[in-house]
Amino acid sequence: GKLLRALHGHSDRVWTLALSPDGATLASGSWDKTIRLWQIGKTVLTPLLGHTAPVLGVAVNPDGKMIATASDDRTVRLWDASGKHIKTLYGHNGEVYTVTFSPDGRKLASSSIDRTIRIWDRNGKFLRTLRGHQAEIWGIAFSPNGTLLASSSHDGNIKIWRASDGKLLRTFSGKHGRIYSIHFSPDGRQLITANEDRTVQLWAIEGQPLVLFSGHNGSVNKVKFSPNGKTIATASNDKTIKRWRTDGTLLTTLTGHQNAVFAVAFNRDGQLLASVSFDSTIKLWRLDGTLVSTLRGHQGRVWDVDFSPDGRKLISASEDKTALLWDLERVLNPKQILADGCTWVRDYLKYNQALPSADGALCP
Repeated sequence: GKLLRALHGHSDRVWTLALSPDGATLASGSWDKTIRLWQIGKTVLTPLLGHTAPVLGVAVNPDGKMIATASDDRTVRLWDASGKHIKTLYGHNGEVYTVTFSPDGRKLASSSIDRTIRIWDRNGKFLRTLRGHQAEIWGIAFSPNGTLLASSSHDGNIKIWRASDGKLLRTFSGKHGRIYSIHFSPDGRQLITANEDRTVQLWAIEGQPLVLFSGHNGSVNKVKFSPNGKTIATASNDKTIKRWRTDGTLLTTLTGHQNAVFAVAFNRDGQLLASVSFDSTIKLWRLDGTLVSTLRGHQGRVWDVDFSPDGRKLISASEDKTALLWDLERVLNPKQILADGCTWVRDYLKYNQALPSADGALCP
């Protein structure tokens, strides 16, 4: 009678199940008018369990072999690529908001409500604490060459630190209220920040403001440069994602989330965009705004998202105390999943007279 696994995803009653002859795949048919195919032992998602409070941040090591998660439980956890727990890092005195790996993957930085940044090696050994901000720190980012670390805080300031020894090099003020997110351009010459006052600011690395982006109707929570550095993506409390040229020209507004959008991420080739929302979903988009897929599995607000370097997996962090590792190769091939699922439930849909006639056409 031991429960081995609960599979979540349908939004209405599940009416039928069918197991493949080899016992490896389970198909489910639901009143939500969808068929889901589950690989037993290899589902679309793998839960990373262990945090005792909401998971607020995620990052994937550049070599794709390690995942870091940050939590309200004041810890950072390290996991291997399959989702197996490796180590728990202690030291922060408050919620940990953000984690990020250095470009060479040898260091990890974490930021917290305790106003500090902690630097760790890739094995979880504590190296140093960076102090200087006067309020909680939401944004941290390494420069592309790994020599600098930038941070942004609710104190409205941006700080640039030398990554090798943690020396503070410069501080400049955003003058836009709280700053929620910060990101380096791929060439390392510019920074972009997401601000409480509904704006996004492009900066020279020396601290000169360059371009101010306006257009959101709510605070901007996260900002990311595209891999080629020609565009940026922003996520906002106004339930939208926007894509911009770096000169401030608005390219596309992506709509579909039903609550605040808290984070965005580009895949490695920059052709796919992921967004996460307080509506508990993750959405995948093409750059023209076409919705590719909506991923459901979290049971609470989703705070952060990151792609694996090879683009085959996606990791999401939620207030439901889990991070979920998604298999994008399966997510992005829904036709094959539907075809396989229909193999097992086609006759049920066709001949069950209790179902609406239109449902019988779901698997022609």
